[in-house]
Amino acid sequence: MIHSAGVIRDSLYLKKHYEEVKEVLAAKVFGTKNLDEALQNEILDFFVVFSSLASVVGNVGQCDYSYGNSYLDHFASAREELRAKGKRYGKTLSINWPFWEEGGMYIDQEAKKAMEEDGGIFTLNSNEGIKAFEDGLHLNVPQLIVIKGVQEKIMELIDSVTGQKMNKAKVLMEQGSVEVQVLETKDDHQEKIEKILREETNQFLKGVLSEKTKIPVEKIDMLEPFEKYGIDSILIMSLTRLLEKSFGELSKTLFFEYRNLEELSEYFLQDKRDMLMEMFGTLLSDNENKNEINEAKHDEKPLLIQEEQSKVIPTVQDTDTDSKQDDIAIIGVSGRYPHADNLEEFWDVISNGKDCITEIPKERWDYRKFYDPDKQNLGKSYSKWGGFIRDVAMFDALFFNIPPIEAEVMDPQARLFMEVAWHTLEDAGYTRASLEKDKVGVFVGVMNGMYELFESEIKGKTVPVGSSFASIANQVSYFCNFNGPSMAIDTMCSSSLTALHLGAESIRNGESDLAIAGGVNLIIHPNKHLLLSMGKFASSDGRCRSFGEGGDGYVPGEGIGAVLLKPLKKAIADKDHIYGVLKGSAINSGGKTSGFTVPNPNAQGDLVANVFQKSGIDPRTISYIETHGTGTSLGDPIEITGLTKAFKREQGQEEMETQYCSIGSVKSNIGHLESAAGIAALTKVLLQMQKKKLVPSIHSSPLNPNINFKNTPFYVQRHLQDWEEPVITEGSIKRKVPRRAGISSFGAGGSNAHIIVEEYQSDLIETLVDRKKPNLFVVSAKNKERVREYIRLLTDYLRQNCGMNKKQANKIISKNLSFDTVQQTIKESLSGLLGIHQENIDSEVSMQEYGLDIVQSTKLKNAINLALDIELPEIEVNKELSIYSLATLIMNLVDNDIDSHNIEGKRMLMLPLLLTHCK
Repeated sequence: MIHSAGVIRDSLYLKKHYEEVKEVLAAKVFGTKNLDEALQNEILDFFVVFSSLASVVGNVGQCDYSYGNSYLDHFASAREELRAKGKRYGKTLSINWPFWEEGGMYIDQEAKKAMEEDGGIFTLNSNEGIKAFEDGLHLNVPQLIVIKGVQEKIMELIDSVTGQKMNKAKVLMEQGSVEVQVLETKDDHQEKIEKILREETNQFLKGVLSEKTKIPVEKIDMLEPFEKYGIDSILIMSLTRLLEKSFGELSKTLFFEYRNLEELSEYFLQDKRDMLMEMFGTLLSDNENKNEINEAKHDEKPLLIQEEQSKVIPTVQDTDTDSKQDDIAIIGVSGRYPHADNLEEFWDVISNGKDCITEIPKERWDYRKFYDPDKQNLGKSYSKWGGFIRDVAMFDALFFNIPPIEAEVMDPQARLFMEVAWHTLEDAGYTRASLEKDKVGVFVGVMNGMYELFESEIKGKTVPVGSSFASIANQVSYFCNFNGPSMAIDTMCSSSLTALHLGAESIRNGESDLAIAGGVNLIIHPNKHLLLSMGKFASSDGRCRSFGEGGDGYVPGEGIGAVLLKPLKKAIADKDHIYGVLKGSAINSGGKTSGFTVPNPNAQGDLVANVFQKSGIDPRTISYIETHGTGTSLGDPIEITGLTKAFKREQGQEEMETQYCSIGSVKSNIGHLESAAGIAALTKVLLQMQKKKLVPSIHSSPLNPNINFKNTPFYVQRHLQDWEEPVITEGSIKRKVPRRAGISSFGAGGSNAHIIVEEYQSDLIETLVDRKKPNLFVVSAKNKERVREYIRLLTDYLRQNCGMNKKQANKIISKNLSFDTVQQTIKESLSGLLGIHQENIDSEVSMQEYGLDIVQSTKLKNAINLALDIELPEIEVNKELSIYSLATLIMNLVDNDIDSHNIEGKRMLMLPLLLTHCK
């Protein structure tokens, strides 16, 4: 990026008009500021602004022009500070140009002659200017002053401006020559030392690589990618151990972070400079010269910039989280996962740390025909494990108005995603009819299409079956009559999180009003395991050891999940139930690495940092990361390296705290769901936010020895615990922030996705039901069997969300209690608690009338439990209830086995009675 715009409106200060000053500053100040804001997330090579000598030495009639160019000089210094913190990309340089012979701002011959005779300054020609520009990009300064002319006069000018002799500055000058005159701060000796240090470092690294690869040093090119030298994961570990003999403990992902020796050398020159100075000290100079080099490296300042002057940092657009303009609400969620037909069962799996990996079920295929523990046996699978859902072949075709003969040739992934998408709408409280006026998009991640390897039969004839990814999304849009975008996304293992990102972006750009986003992954053919074994991707012991020692691959898993997205402001206005808020998301690619399936920690770090910047989220407020975490010895360290880079970039190297953010991976429970991995990870996070609990990441002990967690912001979550709201310190003030989580998905081949989710905290307390009155639920289905199933699910929900579990319910059911006994017990308990004679208590009058308060209502509940030897749910005994209504509630809890009653009878009245006491 080159910003070379400028306007001059020369006149004396007393004659300046406001509009003239505004016009001059528009190009220099506001143009620069706007460019910086627009390009702050772009990966630039450089950001060069064209300033003027007028900002340094001044010029009559140009006070506004001098001010504008001085802003550029200060801007360059400030932007370099942001770049050092990882908040900008590309070297920043402000060049103070003299007059040029050609170009828009030229001077006439008379003025030119006067400038040469009086000031000893000559105009630059184009070749000299280009040479100065190129030299400036190689100097380690944010500001460069270019002057061509008579050396003695220029030195006098510099001395007069700075008030001091600049005898330490290097001045390249030849009167009348084409040599470009560049001022910089390093002397010849320091440059020589710097050159020697770099050369010795390069030679040392070449020697290390030569020793391990047996390639002669002279044949090693600093710019050749590591992959050209046959470096694999085993050699990488060997090279790292050899380097650690000289430098101590190093990141085990160095050879993934840097693509060639040139980049690796730059890392050591920046991060291990002191050690290099000691290693090559005899070739450099004495300690005094070493100190001068370090001082020049870290403290050098551009010439003619006063040390004590204040620095002006350009204003950056405020991205404070109070602005919810782009926030997306998650208002519905559903899913099916191994050992979990619904999200209640899924929570039971992850909260109790269950391992859902099993041998391949017989109804899928006989794995013994393909299994061989020998990894080298091509055509066989050394893996016989996976995470499998129940009833993969079951589908209610008639519910979706699909003839069974057509359903048979549909990919099961399309069938089951239809069901989960429907359940997601139900969970959000929407019907097809209620959404017919909205643009609803459907985005589904999918990567395995093996159903077409099977055959079907129609009228006794064998026919092929299809496996179209597009139809998975389009079947949902067709059945629900949705008119928004409808697409399947295949970015391998990041597919469903990419689908979520695209769904959110579709809402933000107005293509969709709401969006269903999710993913599906089924394992229905032995080819899946054969392919994983051929590529050595599968775990050899059936365990996903996320961040644990000994992981050599992942276990494939099945799952289907979806969420319903809606703009947060609209969701709040419509009083939707909000599971969480999508604060930001981003996708990128790892580009070229040392192998197609080798991840790029720098790209991963850039991705996460990008989401921080887009969302305005401070990484210190992130208290949980649901990682990609496949459980391989090098994949997990690479992910932690990328995350740490992002956190360091946003917080600063020195300010970064360590081990405050919990991490985990649901893959350790259910396997790697590939194209459904991201939606499974999001669902886990939403459940953790809902329950305010962090669940264990199993198979992580002992930890991967290639990860030094003590030097990162992260620790592995290895037990169930409360998820407390983070408390951060700003100055001397401490404040709580909402629970926030990052979620990562990385696809083989480099397709990366990351999102940040925040719990929803409403400032309003809304009462959805009147607890003093019954509330009616209408249950509808196509037949009695389905009605009974709906009622069972509803009853289970009420039991769980009213604080009564099945154990408590069974204990109450086991009591042989009569209504009169319960009513009399309540009356006796209330009489004893308030000191009122029983004959003065009316069973149909609100207990509040007798002076019952909240504290006494709790005591009353405990007294009833003790007297009846039961366990009432953890509910408030409403002081506004009467003894009669409370006795009715208890009797309905006793008689709560819905399935044993006539669904058309009056026993159904117990449902609203239960609801009135749900929290």
